[in-house]
Amino acid sequence: MDRYVVRHAGTDGMNAKLNTRSFQLETSTDGQNWKMVNIVKNNIKNVTDIDFDPIRARYARLKISDAGSDGIARIGDVEIYGKREHEFTLKARE
Repeated sequence: MDRYVVRHAGTDGMNAKLNTRSFQLETSTDGQNWKMVNIVKNNIKNVTDIDFDPIRARYARLKISDAGSDGIARIGDVEIYGKREHEFTLKARE
């Protein structure tokens, strides 16, 4: 993996105040042990596009620490990029 893109509420025509404000990307090779790759704080953009040094991982998760002005996370899409050696899995948590 070497890049990820998050499309927030504003990309779907909602008010940009509803965009997810703070979150971090974590990755894992086994789905048990997680490593923090990047932290975003005070986001106001409709699309967050982050490049980082290439890493090996099979799983990725986005941990949200500030969902936005009303506390509800609204993410339209999360895209993970990199050289495909293995299939990536984005783990969803409720």
